[in-house]
Amino acid sequence: MRLSGSAARGASGDAMKEMELLARQLPPDFAVEWTCQSFQEQQTASQKPMLMLLSILLVFLVLTALYESWAVPFPVLMVIPLGIAGTVAA
Repeated sequence: MRLSGSAARGASGDAMKEMELLARQLPPDFAVEWTCQSFQEQQTASQKPMLMLLSILLVFLVLTALYESWAVPFPVLMVIPLGIAGTVAA
């Protein structure tokens, strides 16, 4: 049997978690397989923290070259959590 569906806009992560919880209740001969965008979302979820750290390091190095100082970029980078909080809240 093939079952497919779609989540509400912006709620794909929650929908995927709920589907995994429901799949655990199925008999052992059933399997769950993600396809298309859901499959790609599952694959890339583990890469987000590493990409964020590399991005911050790259920005730090660019700011260090721009200001020709190792100390000046730190206050500039302290604004990053505010930017992240702003995108999460939106």
